[in-house]
Amino acid sequence: MSKDHPSQFSLLKDLLGDGLDLLLIRAKMARVDLLGFKDALLKIILCAIAAVVVAFLGIICLLFALNAVLSPVAKIWVFFGLVGLALIVVASLTAMILNALQSQQAFLKTTLDDLQDDLAYIRGQKNYGDIHIEELEK
Repeated sequence: MSKDHPSQFSLLKDLLGDGLDLLLIRAKMARVDLLGFKDALLKIILCAIAAVVVAFLGIICLLFALNAVLSPVAKIWVFFGLVGLALIVVASLTAMILNALQSQQAFLKTTLDDLQDDLAYIRGQKNYGDIHIEELEK
C-alpha cells in the first residue's frame, strides 16, 4: 500500500465521519424547526381561544339584539353591529391559524426532505452532481 492511495478503511472512516456530521447538522435544523413549530402552536392555541371567546360574545350580542327588537332602533343596530364585528374577528383569527399551520408544515417538510436527500448521498443513491443550490442559481 502506498502513501498516495489511502486505504479503504480510512475512506470509510472519512465517509462515516462526514455523514455523521451532516446528519447531526440536519438533526439540529429539525430541532430548530420543531421549536419554531412549538412557538407557532402556542400562538395558534391562543388565537383559537380568542376566536371561541369572540364567537360567544357574538352569540350573546345576537341574543340581546333579538331581545331588543321591540326596543328603540338604535339598540338593535348596536347589537347587530357587535355581531358583525365579532364575525370579522373570528374569520381573521381563523385565517391566522390556518396560515401559521401551513407555514410551519412547509418548514418541517423541507428539513425532513433534505435529511432524506443527505441519507441518499451518503448511501450513494444520489450523486453530488445532482445538488442544486437555489441561492447560487439566482
